[in-house]
Amino acid sequence: MSTLGQAWVDAWNSHDPDTVAALFAEDATVDFMGGGPQFAVKGLDAIKESVRAYQGWTNDGSFTLVSELVREDRFVIEFVETATNTGKMRRQAPATNRRYTCPGVAVGRLDSNGKITEERDYMDRVDLFVQLGILTDPLS
Repeated sequence: MSTLGQAWVDAWNSHDPDTVAALFAEDATVDFMGGGPQFAVKGLDAIKESVRAYQGWTNDGSFTLVSELVREDRFVIEFVETATNTGKMRRQAPATNRRYTCPGVAVGRLDSNGKITEERDYMDRVDLFVQLGILTDPLS
């Protein structure tokens, strides 16, 4: 039987917006923390659009499950994302064609049917942007 964390990773690795959206309740919210208000989406159509936007950012993104914790209506999914930046970011920065590996955590709530109603994704964007060459390493 697949766990929520593995189902989440598998959905993102499918590169299919409908498969990702199937994890969520109709009026679910997803907030990609640290990206500003334009990175918060609500509803299945907006979630599908965020998957399509991600596909515009990279054509080889993959996720690996590190750990998960599900208790009643709450969950935490720890993952590692590995991808190559092959397209423009939302803020129109050009593609760097660099590969990156970035750990992250998804935290949220589930409804009584096990669908995600709310998700907040946290990643170290400074590390990501340093790997992509968009920022210089602040510690070097």
